Amino acid sequence: MYAKSGVIKAYAYKKRLFYGSTFDIPIMPTTRATASVQTAGEPSNTQSSDQDLMKNLADLLTKHTTTTDQLPIFSGDALEDPEEFFKALQTHFEERNINPEQQPKTTAEQLRDGAASWWKNYSVFEPTYKEMRQLVIQKYDNATIRAKMQAEFYTKEQKSESNSEFLNRKQRLAKRLKIPIQDCFSLIKELVHPRFRPFIMDREPTSMMEFSIYLDELEPKVKSLLSLSNRQYNAASSSPQPPSTQGSTLPQCRYCPERHFHRDCPILEARHAPVPGNAPAAGAEPRP
Repeated sequence: MYAKSGVIKAYAYKKRLFYGSTFDIPIMPTTRATASVQTAGEPSNTQSSDQDLMKNLADLLTKHTTTTDQLPIFSGDALEDPEEFFKALQTHFEERNINPEQQPKTTAEQLRDGAASWWKNYSVFEPTYKEMRQLVIQKYDNATIRAKMQAEFYTKEQKSESNSEFLNRKQRLAKRLKIPIQDCFSLIKELVHPRFRPFIMDREPTSMMEFSIYLDELEPKVKSLLSLSNRQYNAASSSPQPPSTQGSTLPQCRYCPERHFHRDCPILEARHAPVPGNAPAAGAEPRP
């Protein structure tokens, strides 16, 4: 009993610090065992006090201790909103009463990948939380980045990605840019793969999930039609064709309706041939 009382006293501090948070732990009185007779099977007053104190301590630790796994993270991807990241962090700081001096360190611990590498260049200056927030937003939410995202959302067509990947990307871009996605279904129908467009132009989806389901249902039908078209094309290509004549590749003659080189033209050759009976006799002088 005395050993247990010593353990309780070791934990019963007035103040404790957890992740920069200071809070009170109530100190419950402990008493030594008395010589009074205790009824068998009935817990003593000291045991009950010890149990209450441990329960209170566990509740406080659960309430005031938060691991970094429960905090938001930010890696610097274009689809991540730094404003939402800092909004979640600020809520955590206020709920846990995190000291202002601890806030920049906690924020830096939640950066990942490219954002973490970029921040190393500025961490040596030990900026305040407000300065850190301003730098991160300026880096990852500037006008150039937003213009690129807008261009992708409004103009980029579906290529080799699946229907779900394409629509999910559009929805995340709309959320990032604060664009009502339900107002953009007509635009997205124009950007899906050309093989789907003839089948969806008369459809009016009410959600991206409905849009995705319809495209997935349409996929086998479109593949079947494309396969049939390919077979018909291959059959037409493999059918015997009349042999091509050499003349089809020769130039059009200017002196006759045939195709051949001018030197081979019989009409031109006949023009230059001597007229019979008009040839000069051998050894005769040519007429002036």
